[in-house]
Amino acid sequence: MQITRLLPVLLGLSIALWAFAPLQVMRVLTPYVGAAALVCAGLYLFRVLARIGHFSNEHLSALPDSARPALLRLKRSLYKMAYVLIGVLIMAGGYFYLSATVLREAHSLTEPGLLWTLPIGGLVLSIFFGEAVTRLIEVVEEAMEQIAAETDGAPRREASE
Repeated sequence: MQITRLLPVLLGLSIALWAFAPLQVMRVLTPYVGAAALVCAGLYLFRVLARIGHFSNEHLSALPDSARPALLRLKRSLYKMAYVLIGVLIMAGGYFYLSATVLREAHSLTEPGLLWTLPIGGLVLSIFFGEAVTRLIEVVEEAMEQIAAETDGAPRREASE
């Protein structure tokens, strides 16, 4: 299932909550929803990194020796990017604390909306970015399999969706 199909539902629920829920409920929900959106965005982007890592592992043996150092550098950088997930978890905790503090003290009607919209928007952007990279990986993988099938005469493996 493509995650981008869930985006209209996610955005619709978000708009419906803002349209019908009392402001006091939104002040309570916003820190939780924002922190959860940040964690989900981080996990989704980590999934994309894992997909790139799997792709590079799968095709490392098929590359000529001259191209292997570049792919090994890519893999090392991907492993270092795993620290981003830790950073996102820390940021989500910080977001929860700071937004709960701001919403407890604030009396303005604009802070809850802003604090709700920013992490939800970040989640939507990370899903769009992740889906674009995932589709790119699938196209490149399919092209590499076609090239391998043409050069080896081996049957072409079907790409999994």
